Amino acid sequence: MKTLGIIPARGGSKRIMKKNLALLSGKPLIFYTISEAKKANLERLVVSTEDQEIADFSRQEGVEVIIRPEELAKDETPSILVYQHALRFLEEEGFTPDVVTILQPTSPLRKASHINQSIEMLMKEGCDAVVSVCLAEKNPYWMVRLEDNRLSFLFPEGKSYARSQDLPPIYLLNGAVYTAKTSIIKAGKIWDCSIRGLVMEEEESCDIDTKLDLLLAECIMR
Repeated sequence: MKTLGIIPARGGSKRIMKKNLALLSGKPLIFYTISEAKKANLERLVVSTEDQEIADFSRQEGVEVIIRPEELAKDETPSILVYQHALRFLEEEGFTPDVVTILQPTSPLRKASHINQSIEMLMKEGCDAVVSVCLAEKNPYWMVRLEDNRLSFLFPEGKSYARSQDLPPIYLLNGAVYTAKTSIIKAGKIWDCSIRGLVMEEEESCDIDTKLDLLLAECIMR
């Protein structure tokens, strides 16, 4: 099967300026995703960006770059349009993958093994997509609403659990890996399909959104 890795890395960011180039242990954040993706079983790897600095760094690291238009790099741009743009670009060159893996540069602790596991799971399970998850630190069965100082359980069955160890495990989408058949990406049905979950450890699931997340990731890496 032909496998493609797409690293979507726009230049803008709300909370951290130039987040994808923010330094983490002395290297730009995107470096860690590029480094592990190059070790994975991906036939082709591309970075999709509108930013010249990100493009230059990615090429310096030996990765192919697809320059996307500015309208596909806004805060409100649906991610699926970015992936479809990259696919069309490559198809015009004569390359059509069977499987696409989306790798957000904001997940610096994801390893090549996670990428490979997602591809293997997709093939073995016969599903449409595989998404990485981690065990939720806070269980929503014990979460409540507060309206006019009155508490009510978010899930009514939550009040039937007396001990935390009795709560059913709940998993959180960690944003590290999304692997799917190309047909699913083209159709834009990335959640409306048969999906399996790839479980990652909490310490591998750090998703960089704030400066505090950068500090946490650095502590874990040390």
